[in-house]
This record gives sequence, C-alpha cells and structure tokens, in this order.
Amino acid sequence: MANYKRDKIGRQEKAYREKLKRDALKNVEPIEKKPISEEDRRRLIELWENMKKKDSQDKI
Repeated sequence: MANYKRDKIGRQEKAYREKLKRDALKNVEPIEKKPISEEDRRRLIELWENMKKKDSQDKI
C-alpha cells in the first residue's frame, strides 16, 4: 500500500511540474527582431566569404 501512495504522489508531482512548464511556455513573449542594415549585411557577407576562403585554404 505504501508503494501505491508513493507512486501516486510521484505521478501528481510530475503532472504538476509538466503543467508549470506548459504554463511557462504559454507566457513567453516573442522577441522583436531588428531589421538588418545594409552595412551589417555587407559585413556579414564579407565575413562569410572570408571564412569560405580560409576553410578552402586549410583543406589544401
């Protein structure tokens, strides 16, 4: 009988923790994304190209 009660309490605690997780996920507000400026875009493209060049040189 003790095992049954312990298991029952364990199931209740687990259900309560899962409910709290679901409620927490519902309350999350979406993050506002800032638009990427043209300068940042160019900088990212240059960095990407430099990384590709460096990777290709490392493989040789």
